[in-house]
Amino acid sequence: MGYYTEFAIQTKPEVDNLQGLVESEEDIPDGHVIDGTWYNCESVKWYDHEEDMKHLSKTAPGILFALRGFGENAGDEWIEFFKDGKMTAINLMPDFFTHYDGSLG
Repeated sequence: MGYYTEFAIQTKPEVDNLQGLVESEEDIPDGHVIDGTWYNCESVKWYDHEEDMKHLSKTAPGILFALRGFGENAGDEWIEFFKDGKMTAINLMPDFFTHYDGSLG
Protein backbone atom coordinates (compact mmCIF):
# COMPACT_ATOMS: atom_id res chain seq x y z
CA MET A 1 0.00 0.00 0.00
CA GLY A 2 1.42 3.42 0.84
CA TYR A 3 0.52 7.07 0.56
CA TYR A 4 0.40 8.78 -2.83
CA THR A 5 1.20 12.43 -3.42
CA GLU A 6 1.42 14.70 -6.46
CA PHE A 7 4.38 17.09 -6.49
CA ALA A 8 5.32 20.36 -8.17
CA ILE A 9 8.65 22.23 -8.04
CA GLN A 10 9.34 25.90 -8.72
CA THR A 11 12.51 27.92 -8.27
CA LYS A 12 13.32 31.51 -7.47
CA PRO A 13 14.91 32.87 -9.48
CA GLU A 14 13.51 30.74 -12.29
CA VAL A 15 16.05 28.20 -13.56
CA ASP A 16 16.43 27.91 -17.34
CA ASN A 17 17.03 24.14 -17.33
CA LEU A 18 14.79 23.01 -14.48
CA GLN A 19 14.05 19.72 -16.28
CA GLY A 20 17.73 18.83 -16.53
CA LEU A 21 18.43 19.93 -12.97
CA VAL A 22 15.63 17.78 -11.54
CA GLU A 23 16.60 14.81 -13.72
CA SER A 24 20.17 15.03 -12.35
CA GLU A 25 18.79 13.85 -9.00
CA GLU A 26 18.12 10.17 -9.78
CA ASP A 27 15.70 9.56 -6.88
CA ILE A 28 13.23 12.27 -7.92
CA PRO A 29 10.23 10.76 -9.77
CA ASP A 30 9.77 11.28 -13.50
CA GLY A 31 8.15 14.54 -14.48
CA HIS A 32 8.06 17.41 -16.91
CA VAL A 33 8.26 21.21 -16.88
CA ILE A 34 5.37 23.39 -18.00
CA ASP A 35 5.73 27.19 -17.88
CA GLY A 36 8.65 27.04 -15.42
CA THR A 37 7.06 24.54 -13.01
CA TRP A 38 8.07 20.87 -12.78
CA TYR A 39 5.23 18.37 -12.22
CA ASN A 40 5.58 14.64 -11.55
CA CYS A 41 3.84 12.43 -14.12
CA GLU A 42 1.52 10.67 -11.67
CA SER A 43 0.83 10.40 -7.95
CA VAL A 44 3.78 8.63 -6.35
CA LYS A 45 5.17 7.36 -3.07
CA TRP A 46 8.25 9.60 -2.68
CA TYR A 47 9.03 9.16 1.01
CA ASP A 48 12.57 10.59 0.79
CA HIS A 49 11.53 13.83 -0.89
CA GLU A 50 12.98 16.00 1.89
CA GLU A 51 16.45 14.45 1.67
CA ASP A 52 16.37 14.37 -2.12
CA MET A 53 15.35 18.02 -2.33
CA LYS A 54 17.98 19.07 0.24
CA HIS A 55 20.58 17.37 -1.94
CA LEU A 56 19.20 18.97 -5.12
CA SER A 57 19.29 22.43 -3.53
CA LYS A 58 22.97 21.93 -2.64
CA THR A 59 23.73 21.38 -6.34
CA ALA A 60 22.29 24.82 -7.22
CA PRO A 61 23.66 27.26 -4.61
CA GLY A 62 21.62 30.40 -4.04
CA ILE A 63 18.49 29.04 -5.74
CA LEU A 64 15.31 28.79 -3.64
CA PHE A 65 13.28 25.65 -4.42
CA ALA A 66 9.60 25.33 -3.53
CA LEU A 67 8.19 21.79 -3.48
CA ARG A 68 4.41 21.66 -3.30
CA GLY A 69 2.67 18.44 -2.30
CA PHE A 70 -0.94 17.42 -2.86
CA GLY A 71 -1.62 14.28 -0.79
CA GLU A 72 -4.35 11.75 -1.44
CA ASN A 73 -6.27 12.80 1.70
CA ALA A 74 -8.47 15.89 1.55
CA GLY A 75 -6.67 18.95 2.89
CA ASP A 76 -3.19 17.40 2.74
CA GLU A 77 -1.52 20.22 0.87
CA TRP A 78 1.81 21.74 1.81
CA ILE A 79 4.88 23.60 0.56
CA GLU A 80 8.47 22.92 1.57
CA PHE A 81 11.24 25.39 0.78
CA PHE A 82 14.84 24.34 0.16
CA LYS A 83 17.97 26.42 -0.25
CA ASP A 84 21.61 25.38 0.00
CA GLY A 85 20.69 22.08 1.68
CA LYS A 86 18.36 23.62 4.29
CA MET A 87 14.60 23.21 4.55
CA THR A 88 11.49 24.82 6.05
CA ALA A 89 7.82 23.90 5.50
CA ILE A 90 4.29 25.26 5.78
CA ASN A 91 0.97 23.43 5.87
CA LEU A 92 -1.57 25.02 3.52
CA MET A 93 -4.59 23.70 5.44
CA PRO A 94 -5.64 26.84 7.33
CA ASP A 95 -7.05 26.93 10.82
CA PHE A 96 -10.78 27.57 10.29
CA PHE A 97 -10.66 30.60 12.62
CA THR A 98 -7.68 32.32 11.00
CA HIS A 99 -9.82 34.96 9.29
CA TYR A 100 -12.59 35.35 11.87
CA ASP A 101 -12.62 38.98 13.04
CA GLY A 102 -14.59 38.52 16.28
CA SER A 103 -17.61 40.48 14.99
CA LEU A 104 -20.15 37.99 16.44
CA GLY A 105 -19.05 38.75 19.97
